[in-house]
Amino acid sequence: MEKYVIFGNYGNETIGLIQWAAKQNLQQVWVVSVNTQWAAVGWPARVEAGEKLAKSKGFRVERLQARLGFAELVKEHGDFPSNQYQWCAGFLKALPFIDWLDALDPSCEAVLLLGNRRALAKSQAKLTEYIDESEHFDRRKVWHPLYQHTNDQLHELVIESELAFLQHRSLECDPCVNNCTQDFLHLQNRDVEKTVVLEKSLKKDMFAPESYGDKRGVEQVIQWVEKNPKSDTLALIDMGCGSPFGCGL
Repeated sequence: MEKYVIFGNYGNETIGLIQWAAKQNLQQVWVVSVNTQWAAVGWPARVEAGEKLAKSKGFRVERLQARLGFAELVKEHGDFPSNQYQWCAGFLKALPFIDWLDALDPSCEAVLLLGNRRALAKSQAKLTEYIDESEHFDRRKVWHPLYQHTNDQLHELVIESELAFLQHRSLECDPCVNNCTQDFLHLQNRDVEKTVVLEKSLKKDMFAPESYGDKRGVEQVIQWVEKNPKSDTLALIDMGCGSPFGCGL
């Protein structure tokens, strides 16, 4: 029997995909996420709710652990990832997932389900339903079942699941180097504080000052963003870094 693996982080797209897969009566389904150890305060509750949903549909659940969490990984590299050098998703998510996947599916026959959608971002406008041999997953087949789903259709799926429809991306990493305006405005104090500690440890800024009025450090960046609101709808996935690995979904 064919094996299906949903890889995501319990944002709207992942929840919608779980609900969709259940409605299609797919069998042999695993739902896999990775703990980056950089999640927003309160996000673990969303993960637990998503895992409970998946189990209620008869799916198996796996929560993986990166070798190093985001803070430790950044310290090892001696710098933060950036918009130009977006190496974090590969280390945090791809490596532990591929290791787990190779143990489950050594013959590379499993089908991976990702929540990417054309309506999610400009960079996804030409997204196809299938990638027959994905370079990111050892030539396994990737399926984007929701690739043509509108925002309204996704909303309907999430509401059917009885989980809350979020007004933001998945917060498995918060803050993210690709934060947009709304991401800064929802940051909670403890997530700001952990970032300040990491910036001071490295003696470097997580966010490029030149993009935020030459302000240094996350606290000053937030203050600048609050005084300079703009219509910034750039999706995390538009940056291209983690879209193959479900970042923000």
